[in-house]
Amino acid sequence: MKKTTFTLSALGFALGVVTSGFAVNATAAAPTMSEADFEKGKTMYFQRCAGCHGTLRKGATGKSLEPKNTIKLGQTRLEKIITYGTEGGMNNFDDIMSKAEISLMAKYIQQEPPIPPEMSLALMKERHKVYVEPKDYPTKPMHGRNWKNFFLVIERDVGKIAIIDGDTKEIVAHIPTGYAVHVLKAVEHHNTLHAKDPGRFWYIMGRDGMMTKVDLWAMPDKMKVAQVQVAYDARDVAVSGDGKYVIGGGYWPSHFVILDAKTMAPLKVVSARGVNVEGEYVNESRVAAVYDTPMAPSWLVSMKELGQMWQVDYSDLDNL
Repeated sequence: MKKTTFTLSALGFALGVVTSGFAVNATAAAPTMSEADFEKGKTMYFQRCAGCHGTLRKGATGKSLEPKNTIKLGQTRLEKIITYGTEGGMNNFDDIMSKAEISLMAKYIQQEPPIPPEMSLALMKERHKVYVEPKDYPTKPMHGRNWKNFFLVIERDVGKIAIIDGDTKEIVAHIPTGYAVHVLKAVEHHNTLHAKDPGRFWYIMGRDGMMTKVDLWAMPDKMKVAQVQVAYDARDVAVSGDGKYVIGGGYWPSHFVILDAKTMAPLKVVSARGVNVEGEYVNESRVAAVYDTPMAPSWLVSMKELGQMWQVDYSDLDNL
């Protein structure tokens, strides 16, 4: 069996990381792929498939796509499944992928899945950027618009959100927020540090784990006030009821991260890996959703593969 080493360069776009490399063991029955095609397939898989089939391809909403299963189906059958979908719920991809891309993806999922790297708190701190210091936040709306009637709209494929004036229907700003924005949430409770301006600050999570803080009081070019990457693949974000903290849930690595809501500085990483309800250890335990509980100092965290809901008390970060 021949061992070939590929780098994670393609994930520099898709996952925002470059590492020294990983090993890919190609079985005798698997189709051969060039390094360039493998990298392209890896990026396409992240963009189109990982959400249902898992980063490690062990299956989640969709079936397992590990080589022991895909090689049995073969290239022709896999291409048909990707092209036309299945009665089990998988959609067709012939409307968004070319025949060449479908063929490449069928070959890619017959290879051993590469294991993405972990992400440390130190690396998150390196990727933390503050564009406007909290001390420089405006003390009143600077643009004269009715910010309480702003709409925030996800522009998924360009990695932005649009802010729209609900009174005039004008686009106020397009703000870069990371690849494939998934969720955005605001501080909304009146019993918070932002009691006078609930809904002013918004927190956005992209599928690349990039979290962005937006200030609706600022002028359009100053609305993006801070940003940090907390995972390579992520889905949800929530703000604490007291307005002090933000939580981001990761698909990969399997963890959630607590941040300072003012500066977006990452404070604590908590692993989501563990034993599921059937007593099996789960390495790829994805954080599917996070919500604030307005009547208690806690978040509800949905552990997808563990089959569990965690209630996380943030009143003491050292003893969650």
